[in-house]
Amino acid sequence: MPIEKASSNIWLTEYLSEGEIYQYLISKILLQEQSDYQNICIVELENKSKALILNNVLQSSTADSHMYYEPFIHVPFIHNQNPENILILGAGDGSSAREALKWKCVKKIKIVEIDKAVITSCMAHIPEMSKGCFKNSKVKIDYLDARIFIKQDEQKYDVIIYDLNLKTLEKSNLLGRIDKEFLLDCQSLLKKNGYMCLEIGEVPYQRNELFLSKLNVFKSVFRSLKIFSSWVPSRCKNISFVLLSKDKIIETIPIYDVNLLLEKQLLDEPSFLNARTYIGLMNPAIFIQDYEK
Repeated sequence: MPIEKASSNIWLTEYLSEGEIYQYLISKILLQEQSDYQNICIVELENKSKALILNNVLQSSTADSHMYYEPFIHVPFIHNQNPENILILGAGDGSSAREALKWKCVKKIKIVEIDKAVITSCMAHIPEMSKGCFKNSKVKIDYLDARIFIKQDEQKYDVIIYDLNLKTLEKSNLLGRIDKEFLLDCQSLLKKNGYMCLEIGEVPYQRNELFLSKLNVFKSVFRSLKIFSSWVPSRCKNISFVLLSKDKIIETIPIYDVNLLLEKQLLDEPSFLNARTYIGLMNPAIFIQDYEK
């Protein structure tokens, strides 16, 4: 059977690790510009999905955005039970706010994004990701550096989402912006029963002391920590998130209770996460559990 010829020969190559690469075939470039902070590129991939690429690294794709953002947003919301005031550090394509707005109880979402060009570009060229969230009356945007905002802000939040592309805790320069002082500032903005959630890349299969030392920074600030992961095909990675609790020990919520909560709260049915999915996320592989101890 003849193989259909590709529509272009533009390939984006990402280095997953030493000796491993992953390539994306780009069929069309919808936007490419240099903002004051980064290179922004929005493309159509050969599989007909659209993708946001920042500084030559794929951030998200319309093909599987739900596999990343539904766990990222809904897991901390499930644990809070009644999130009303949400802080999102980093707007990206709007997927985080899109998912947060699915909860009936959400009253206010504050987005802090330093690069206005990312939001305007995504609204123009990949609106199916945000689904109008940037214009929702519950959403307010501050164009400001996250560290400056955290120092100045006096509001209290039920959930803080750090969506600023951490990459991986294995890299020695990771903490840069996520140091103990920053975490303490975030923790101080959380209400009672408040949660913070952020991506930590892939969890090393073999014990990694650098990775562990950075997890210990989280543990020194927050009462409890939980790691959960989701496979994201467009990034060819099992992406992990860390859920941080201000004052509660994080324990898996029974499946029956999660079912009732989601039925009560969700305005739109998720594509990826339900009560059974949640139980799976809360029970990761042994090597991930070992890092939580």
